[in-house]
Amino acid sequence: MDAEVPPECVSEDGREVWLHSGRMDSRWLTEMPEWIRALPGLTSLDLSNNQLTELPGWVGTLTGLTALDLSNNQLTETPDWLRQR
Repeated sequence: MDAEVPPECVSEDGREVWLHSGRMDSRWLTEMPEWIRALPGLTSLDLSNNQLTELPGWVGTLTGLTALDLSNNQLTETPDWLRQR
């Protein structure tokens, strides 16, 4: 995998990556960590209270994601893929 996934999200044999719910709130993030795209089972993600100004297009490919908290960021527009959900 190109993305650097935190070790606690990888099985001992290195073959499986999992995380169903993630909290990355209040971390002063200015962009979404690339390793998140390697988590196909992600269903909930809290990115509130950061400094995000835009969302990468690949976030729309996380089809299992049913809850995404982006409150209190610096986003100025809603991506088309997010409006359609």
